[in-house]
Amino acid sequence: MDTSSSKKNYFENSGYVVDKHVFSRDWCKKVLSNIADEQIPPMDWDKGIAANSHLWYSLCVQTPIVDTLQELMGKNIILWGASLVTKRPQAKHPWHCDIESWTAEQGKTISVWVGLQNVRKESSLKIIPGSHQFAKSIQEIRSQSTISRLHTTDEHVLTWARSFKAEVQIEQPEMVEGDVLFFDGKIWHASLNTTDKPRKALLLQFATPDARIRMPYVNSYEWPFRQVDLPRVPTILIRGDDRWKVNKIVNPPLPTNVKCRISLEQNRIHQLTLPLSLPQGKKWQPYYIFNGKTANMGNVTVHASALEKGHLPHPPHTHKEEEILIILSGEAELDLPQARIDNGSTRHPVGPGDFVYYPSWFPHTLKGMSEKPVNYLMIKWFNENSEGKKQLKFQKNSVFNPKKAYGSKEIRYRALFDGPTHCLGKLHCHSTTINPGAAYDPHIDPYDVVIIVLKGEVETCGVMARQGAAIFYPAGQPHGMANPGTENATYLVSEFHGN
Repeated sequence: MDTSSSKKNYFENSGYVVDKHVFSRDWCKKVLSNIADEQIPPMDWDKGIAANSHLWYSLCVQTPIVDTLQELMGKNIILWGASLVTKRPQAKHPWHCDIESWTAEQGKTISVWVGLQNVRKESSLKIIPGSHQFAKSIQEIRSQSTISRLHTTDEHVLTWARSFKAEVQIEQPEMVEGDVLFFDGKIWHASLNTTDKPRKALLLQFATPDARIRMPYVNSYEWPFRQVDLPRVPTILIRGDDRWKVNKIVNPPLPTNVKCRISLEQNRIHQLTLPLSLPQGKKWQPYYIFNGKTANMGNVTVHASALEKGHLPHPPHTHKEEEILIILSGEAELDLPQARIDNGSTRHPVGPGDFVYYPSWFPHTLKGMSEKPVNYLMIKWFNENSEGKKQLKFQKNSVFNPKKAYGSKEIRYRALFDGPTHCLGKLHCHSTTINPGAAYDPHIDPYDVVIIVLKGEVETCGVMARQGAAIFYPAGQPHGMANPGTENATYLVSEFHGN
């Protein structure tokens, strides 16, 4: 599709759309290897693995998938099902509609089929385009005939479908490994792997939060559909908000391969009182804020420091963690042996609102330069590395960058930098300025967010946060923002997308 609007129109009319070459073959092989190595059971039912497994959760919230979902179904999205579908040579998946989608009562459901192994037209899904708009599911139609589920042929299905839409044909998209098929859960679909090798694919299932998702009875495939009242399907809110409350929302699962004292699963607001002081006789004083692991980071630490003029907290050093350092008050000089400015110097003067991103193993230190101790805040994090991607290099920027803003008159954003890193699928930073009286509604993100307030005050999660506040929203936690004050508020937003 050329544009998101034409993609959405095609999807609404046909009930499906294919995004080509979304993932590499190497990515597909690595996913299959990681899934084979994991021994975590699904939560409550056979489609509940993403609620228990950080690996599966991270697969479901891949940016290309979630961005397309938002184009097709809007800004509010829940994840309710995930599974690996394997079809042996000549294996058949009978014609059906997804029961959970047909019984959702309202809202939208979209299934995402990601080809991983031996994906060809001969092994991909067969679809009746437009059948998601039919008044009846194929199971209900079949119940009115004498033909069983396993003996339903393509000819039977075409005859039934043409009673709703004349001249309709079965379509079987051309697909290879790494292609992604998005289809409405109500669509009539089936598959038959006519190749001589097993076909494997991810099936990831999403809905708008107003769609009431319930579990079918085990081995209950036919009409009339039967569902259980308890347990409820564990769902994860991955974008937007949930004002309908018709599903069981659970937090994203945390990594299990990282040893860390604290799991950071709730919103946090830590108010620093500026300026930070130095105890008697000390040249440098750290103020620790929090440390722990999240659904997207194996370990993240936030702390602030006060540093006296002419002193360094340490000689130039390196570490495996990536880092963002932002100046809260006062002035400093960064000593960066691998980053020279125009005059050839490695020393970079910085002041309030200036900040830098240090990649892993990037040598750095700083020296206080103002009469009063310089105050600065650091965010440090580490993950197992993301291989095979062009990675973000050292960045230096300012929250008060005069570059053109986007958004509205009441809330303005300035994009600062964005890209994959050694430890993250993506690191994104932007600044936001919010006018007095302006606000945005609570929503959910599938990534962790750290906000540093540099000017004015804001209200979030029922708490006031002013200059010097460090705000943390872990993935899966609802959060909004308002400015109840009398002056503009400006803050730095850092988004940490898992790898």
